[in-house]
Formats: sequence, structure tokens, C-alpha cells
Amino acid sequence: GLHSLRWRAWAFRAKLSGQLAELQLPSQQTSLLQAMTLGDKYQLSHDTRQLFAEVGATHVLALSGLHLGVLTFMLLLLLRPLRRKFWGRMLTALLLWLFIWWFALMAGLPVSLCRAALMILPRAWVDLVVEEAVPLDGRSYDDAVAVGQEVADVILVGAAAQDERELREMLMNSDEFGFIR
Repeated sequence: GLHSLRWRAWAFRAKLSGQLAELQLPSQQTSLLQAMTLGDKYQLSHDTRQLFAEVGATHVLALSGLHLGVLTFMLLLLLRPLRRKFWGRMLTALLLWLFIWWFALMAGLPVSLCRAALMILPRAWVDLVVEEAVPLDGRSYDDAVAVGQEVADVILVGAAAQDERELREMLMNSDEFGFIR
């Protein structure tokens, strides 16, 4: 189940983290590399964390949409030959979906990566599958992507709310969710 999948993802991250440690870089560089590529911040010293906090750069240590965007771009480049046929685009979309959620799971499912995944995947689906099957004009295409992003935001807000009342307040008081009012 999900517990087994989560355990496998964490074991894979630990293996990759160990391989980075074997590069024989200075320990501070290794710990930064582990944090910035795998989300493994356990090896960062207190002084390093404090330094990033003092200069206002703790966001650099967090895996985010930028990381996921770069990895998605690299994966799409590798899979480019498959995209010549419709079945290849479908396979690319499936592999992208699996890769993105595996990476997010391996990193511990931080909200920043989940939000990025929920924004990238609808866009990728439209780019890879829908646009080719049913050509969309510019407006419809933008609307399809915008709806995907709104759904991602609603899911994340719903996960963050403690109860139904708090969820209602969050949705009603947010400018992002004007379509709900």
C-alpha cells in the first residue's frame, strides 16, 4: 500500500544520499547537495541552517516547483522521440505523472512540490495529449490550464484546513478562489 510505497521512496532517497556522500566532497558541500537535490536536510549543521536563515535564503534549501520544472524539462527531453505518435505522447504523460509523484514522495511530499506537481501535470496532459487529440484555440488552452491550477489550489487549501468552517473561510477570503463565491 501507500506505507510500503513511502518506505521504498525514503529508502531510495537514503541510497541516493549515501551515493552523494561517497563523492568525497567536504561534508558541508555534501550536506548542501543532499538538501538541494533530494530534500534531505538531516546532515545540515545548525550553523549552516542559521546562516541561510540570517541571509533570508532558506528557500534555496527547499525543494520546490523550480526543481520539479527542471527535472520535468530534462525528462521531456529524454522522452522526446516517443512523442511522435499519439501512443508515445500518452506513454510520456504517464511516465511524467509517475516520475513527478515518485520524486515528491521521495522528498517527503512537501506542500511546495505537491502544488507544483498539481500545476505541472494538468498542463503536461493538455500539451501532450489533449492538444493533439482535439486542437484547442489559444483561449480554450489557457482556460484548461487555469482550471487545472485552480483545482490544484483547492486541493492544497482543502488539505491545509482543519475543518469545514476553516476551509469555507479560506476559500471565501482568498482572491485566488473568486470562482467559488
